[in-house]
Amino acid sequence: MSRDAYNFEFNPNLEVSLLQVGASGQPVLVVDDAMVHPQSLVEFAAHEANFAAAWTAQGGYPGVRSEAPRDYVRELLRRLGNHIESAFFPSLPVAPAYANCLLSIVTRRPEQLTNQQRIPHFDTPDPMRIAVLHYLCDPSFGGTAFYCHRRTGLDAVPPDREAEFCRLRDEELKEAAPPAAFISGDTTEYQQTAAIEARFNRLIVYRSQHFHSGLISPGMNFSEDPRKGRLTATIFFGYRQV
Repeated sequence: MSRDAYNFEFNPNLEVSLLQVGASGQPVLVVDDAMVHPQSLVEFAAHEANFAAAWTAQGGYPGVRSEAPRDYVRELLRRLGNHIESAFFPSLPVAPAYANCLLSIVTRRPEQLTNQQRIPHFDTPDPMRIAVLHYLCDPSFGGTAFYCHRRTGLDAVPPDREAEFCRLRDEELKEAAPPAAFISGDTTEYQQTAAIEARFNRLIVYRSQHFHSGLISPGMNFSEDPRKGRLTATIFFGYRQV
């Protein structure tokens, strides 16, 4: 199928909800019915994507990933850029500096996870990097939860506290290994502060430094088929002050 056959148009009149999550009021945007033809992106994943394992011995994404089409990323930013900037940088003039986008499917089963894949994580301490998660699967595939680390009281990890958190996290993992499962709800080390259900063509936006994890049940379908598995698109936008 020719790439010209795919339609990545976003809804021209998006309705965006802004949540304030956790004690620090971390912003999270929720957008439903984001694309006009979301199945087009699913078909791109099925016909054009080259998925490969994304995990390492230390952790990382528990599944397979492939590059997403740049036309999709440009259209997303064109429709959502103003909403992102007003939610995350309300008093700071910014502009996008770069974008990375991946199509992703969770394929690692609970018993295959590393310890770090069994707890919440942050992507980077950089407050200028924003994550966009686009669900291309239905509610049976769970969703995404956000967390607070109890010992530090952090909902998100700023650069000046990254070393402290990583030291405490490693200590906690040595003291008691987490169960062989994706985290769900509160634990001794983490408090769940919000949970957002997966919904086909729903999109959520949050800071990459915000603690989060997929809500994935042991009985979920772990298929690598984009039409059957837990397919999402994940976009990281880096911003710079102007």
